[in-house]
Amino acid sequence: DTTDAGSPNVVSPVGTLTSNTSSITLWNEDNIFSTENVDSPYHKLIEQNAEIVVSYVYTVDGRSHTVPQFRMYADGWAYGGDGTVTVSMTDASKRLSEMKPNATKYEGMKFSEIMYRLCDAVGWNKYNVDSTPRARDLRVPIFWTDGEKTVWEILDELAQVSQSVIFFDENGYLSVKSREDAFSPDATPVWTLRAKTAGTE
Repeated sequence: DTTDAGSPNVVSPVGTLTSNTSSITLWNEDNIFSTENVDSPYHKLIEQNAEIVVSYVYTVDGRSHTVPQFRMYADGWAYGGDGTVTVSMTDASKRLSEMKPNATKYEGMKFSEIMYRLCDAVGWNKYNVDSTPRARDLRVPIFWTDGEKTVWEILDELAQVSQSVIFFDENGYLSVKSREDAFSPDATPVWTLRAKTAGTE
């Protein structure tokens, strides 16, 4: 599985924002994922914008480790003639693409403070703004919104100007990292997967 933190840009090292999409095909011969099956435990969940969470479970030395893969929202449910249903999904950027903050203006504010206020203005509280020592917290002389652009459009502009990486992580949180932190060559791996045992690993 692959997710993107942005698309290429010929001018800036960090490009524009992208929305991650996916699809999952479910076996539905028993109509458990049918809206007409009122006895199904998923009856009231088979709808647009239903939240879908996918995790992988790895067993290492007899112990199970659950690794979140993504948290997305259903765009549609397509029923096939072979007893399956395919769910198309988009990450939470689809929700920020529908929200428009009121027109406002900030002066002399740090980039992180703008992020906090922008999310708070539309009631979005699931975000993490990078605060490591490598992070550059630029001070923006003047920043404003016109009330016409969506939050996702505004974030796209902020990401390019500040050279920041903005994306939704595997837990559905809006993550904001400086370019230095997101692509640091000194970052330590979270998981090291080996085909064969190497020492104690």
